[in-house]
Formats: sequence, C-alpha cells, structure tokens
Amino acid sequence: MRVISGKHKGATARLHQFANDWITGDIGPEQSVIFKPHQVELDDDEYQRMYESYLRFCQDGRAAGQFWKHWELRSGGRLVPRPGRTG
Repeated sequence: MRVISGKHKGATARLHQFANDWITGDIGPEQSVIFKPHQVELDDDEYQRMYESYLRFCQDGRAAGQFWKHWELRSGGRLVPRPGRTG
C-alpha cells in the first residue's frame, strides 16, 4: 500500500492487519506503523484481501472488529469514513 498522508507520506508499506479505526503496515523489515485508514491507498492484492473481509462481514456480520461499520472501501484502494460514522 502507498501512504498518502501523515508522517510517512510517500512510503510504501505492506498491509499487516486492520480493525476498528486502524491499519498496521510494515515499512521495511523491522518497522511496523499504525495508520488511520484514510492515510493509505491499497494496491491490488491488498484491495482484494480487504474486499474479501468486507464480503465476510456482509454475509455474517463478523470480521475485523468494527472496521466495516466505520469504513467504506472504494475502487482505487481508498478507504473513506461511512456517512454517520461516530468516533
């Protein structure tokens, strides 16, 4: 994924995990960073991984804590807050 805002803007990170209002990504072999979802743009493989998680959430309401209740995955790999999101 590409970091599009914040301290690490311009860096490339590898998606590690996500839940509620955060995403962790590995920048280099020994640096894991916490991002707000709107700070990153997912590459194709990461988009697919997130999309599959979203589909599981739609089917049974579980997956990634409260993440999909608060965030919406857009084409192009961007995550945006859902309308009416709290917190």
